[in-house]
Amino acid sequence: MPACRERVVRFGLGDGLVGILAMPTQPISPAAPFAVLINSGLIHRVGPSRLHVLLARDLAAAGIAVLRFDLSGIGDSKRQADAMPLQASVERDIIAALDFLEAKHGARRFILAGLCSGAYDAFRVAQDDARVASA
Repeated sequence: MPACRERVVRFGLGDGLVGILAMPTQPISPAAPFAVLINSGLIHRVGPSRLHVLLARDLAAAGIAVLRFDLSGIGDSKRQADAMPLQASVERDIIAALDFLEAKHGARRFILAGLCSGAYDAFRVAQDDARVASA
């Protein structure tokens, strides 16, 4: 039996963001946080050397649901037509991911993770969004 189930998800403005949701095969507690893995610079959702793929699968096997997704204009996600500054666009995308997981999967708490700019972006969102339990 596989350690997790993965599926493609679309969310955000015009369903323009694309990600892979890794869900544990065993039931998860409603209080359990969902993890969200954030791009490092221009590297798409697989992460450097497929790190995000391996990490998402390992976390899902341990009972933590994980979303890894492409920020706007990276990988399979659409570039947004607005002229929003990059940092604001990144934060909007991360919040859209949290909103999607809350609306579709009942998630209430989140762990944000990333390397380099992804870590910085996680920190920025964690400062302003009370749903983020850890960054």
